[in-house]
Amino acid sequence: MHDALMRGCSDLASTHSTIGLDVQPRWHSPVVRFDPSLAKLVRSSAQRMGVSAHDMVSGAGHDAFHLARQIPTVMIFVPCRDGISHNPREYASPEDVAAGANVLLSVVLERATSRG
Repeated sequence: MHDALMRGCSDLASTHSTIGLDVQPRWHSPVVRFDPSLAKLVRSSAQRMGVSAHDMVSGAGHDAFHLARQIPTVMIFVPCRDGISHNPREYASPEDVAAGANVLLSVVLERATSRG
């Protein structure tokens, strides 16, 4: 996205010579990769429970963002009405919250028992 934005700005500036354009990054948050083995456990637990799941990238600055740099970490998201999250209008149904919690519980139990 960054490269596409920079190309677009450059094209705009060269097409309209009267526009002075100077793009300066104010903040950069590098991608954090979550633990592949934990992500696999989340996917398999969700599948076993009949819960739909897919991998996604989060740009939010969750605690997991910082933890992932030190210890194996993964996140589980549940669907929010109208896709609105991190907002006072956020709403997740009790059933979706319970499904997410049960997936989490399954992952924790699997990880605990597989490590002796």
